[in-house]
Amino acid sequence: MATCGPVTDQGQARWALVYLCSLALFGLGWGTRLAVAEPTQATIPDAVIVAWGGDCVFGRAVALGSAKGGNPLSRVAPYLRAADLAVVNLEGPLTQAPRISRGPYDLRGDPAAAAYLAEAGVDLALVANNHTTDNGAAGLAETLAVLRSAGVEAVGGGELAAANSPALFTVRGVRLGVLAFDATGLGVPASPSAWGVARYDQQTARRELAALADRVDVRVVSLHWGVEDQVVPGQAQRSVAAELLSAGADLIVGHHPHVVQPIEWVARPGRTPALIAWSLGNLLFDALEPDRQRGMILETWLTKSGVRAFRPVPTYTDWRGAQVRSSVADELDLETRLLGRGAPLPSAYSRDGRRWWLSPARLMATTGVEVVSAGLSHPMGGLGLGEPPLSAARQRFLFSDRMR
Repeated sequence: MATCGPVTDQGQARWALVYLCSLALFGLGWGTRLAVAEPTQATIPDAVIVAWGGDCVFGRAVALGSAKGGNPLSRVAPYLRAADLAVVNLEGPLTQAPRISRGPYDLRGDPAAAAYLAEAGVDLALVANNHTTDNGAAGLAETLAVLRSAGVEAVGGGELAAANSPALFTVRGVRLGVLAFDATGLGVPASPSAWGVARYDQQTARRELAALADRVDVRVVSLHWGVEDQVVPGQAQRSVAAELLSAGADLIVGHHPHVVQPIEWVARPGRTPALIAWSLGNLLFDALEPDRQRGMILETWLTKSGVRAFRPVPTYTDWRGAQVRSSVADELDLETRLLGRGAPLPSAYSRDGRRWWLSPARLMATTGVEVVSAGLSHPMGGLGLGEPPLSAARQRFLFSDRMR
């Protein structure tokens, strides 16, 4: 196992000291009292499972935790490895290059951290964001080089043509294309002769999605977008999503707010509905704020006809690493944030006459009559708190008849 070196930058060390003192002051615990459930292997016939993780940072206080405890992703690795493909947003560069950004945050991690991603089962790192260019073209180039050396593909960075190009995968006959764009406008944009990140613009996105139409079955767009700490998507996000859906995107996966935002099915006449995960929150981050500590791994079931199901898995992160939180309270907390603050629990999405059931970790929302589940029981019993577990007849009613 590769081990990242200790933080040597004086500013990072001071920041880490303040961070650790804050942890001690506020009593924020690692939460080892919670059991970690095993990954679910339930499947839809002919589907491949792709797991998506949010923002990952290997610098600052996370580097201190890694130097002491090893791979900070080790406790979520079973979920990433259980998927056919695993994808995360790499929020900070992995480089020794000096920082050139004028911003207050130095998120760079040790280049050896690329091995942590590979060991955890990550297949693809998204680099189209506002921090992978903090250390200039040299920092981005080193990041991409160490990722690929470790066996992790990257998408969304390089010179212009490479940055805008998709990552392509074929798993058991299902062809997947992933595009990544920075829609914050804060990352250094790629140009034909200079390294940078793929900056979102409607014309480029439409062109790249059109080029994928005959090459893949499922077209995915990863977007670094939105407003930090905002728990619902803003109008700018919705406008971009509408553009992408009209251009043929089947799945949109977002990050940058550092908190979880809702997930929505979008009906498409004559086609499998599209899915939007507005923000996955943080997967690996030295966060102090509770909303920033709670994120998710989004497991998606993809077939040749598109996105068929998803399962959100609650996660928790601080400087010591990331872990899955599988208690009833964590599942219901995540459900609350996915449905929007103030939504009744348990609840369901309603769109175009269909009921989309959402219950993290125990049930999965699905676009067909199939029920994808580890056990077909809501964490709190039935349709209301305190009700008995669902009967087989009730399950058939909820998950088949209502979804025809």
